[in-house]
Amino acid sequence: MHQLVKDFVGDDLPFERGISVGGGVGAKEMDVIDAGVVEHMTVFELSTVRIETGRELAEKRGLTERVTFVHGDAFTAETTIGSYDLVHWDNSLHHMMDVPAAVAWSHALLRPGGLFYMYDFVGPSRFQWTPKMLSLATDIRRSLPDEYLVNPNKPSVAVSKVFAAPPSVESMIEKDPSEAADSERTLDAVRQTFPDAQIILTGGVVYSMALNDIIHHFKWDPLDPLLSLMMLLDFEAANAGLTHYAAAVATK
Repeated sequence: MHQLVKDFVGDDLPFERGISVGGGVGAKEMDVIDAGVVEHMTVFELSTVRIETGRELAEKRGLTERVTFVHGDAFTAETTIGSYDLVHWDNSLHHMMDVPAAVAWSHALLRPGGLFYMYDFVGPSRFQWTPKMLSLATDIRRSLPDEYLVNPNKPSVAVSKVFAAPPSVESMIEKDPSEAADSERTLDAVRQTFPDAQIILTGGVVYSMALNDIIHHFKWDPLDPLLSLMMLLDFEAANAGLTHYAAAVATK
């Protein structure tokens, strides 16, 4: 993320003020500060436990004065147009119930020349995988040697080779009402709000779906031919529009 922003912005760093929503303990926001992208981050979070943990982490990292945690709804608390130089979304935008509204709020908060940054899940809402995604994930599983299909929790049992259907919407909502609630509208919202956005599709149908529960069987070596093939297939799938994740940077 940091290099993507630096390449996109150029020499106009660091920004002065940044904001994030659903930032948890703020570790990623602190990384943004340490990378020289921004001087100060305001982190909105609904969990008081995470906020307290985040404040302790900021103290340990010597960033207490440069990270402000706020408990509450950012969309009602922060409404001043042009008040931030950076709006930062890292795996939290997909938890918003109305993604286009969140992206529009981001645009409004940015000063002219300010930066919108996002790295997030942009796949089907509520993980309602498309037939093409299910088919590709199944083909990937069927192509793997048996030793890659061992269930990590039950070594004597193989994982299923078939992705027949997505999880039910009801089960998704019961587990987490905000999980991927409106994720499939993310890319269109970014393109409409920031027409000149640089968007990078980063895949996921292969590595996040087909390999999700068996990824540890692979050797994380860039020279491993099977791993390289899997990543190439994911790259090609993303280019064909089958992606779960994307990064985006844009200026107002």
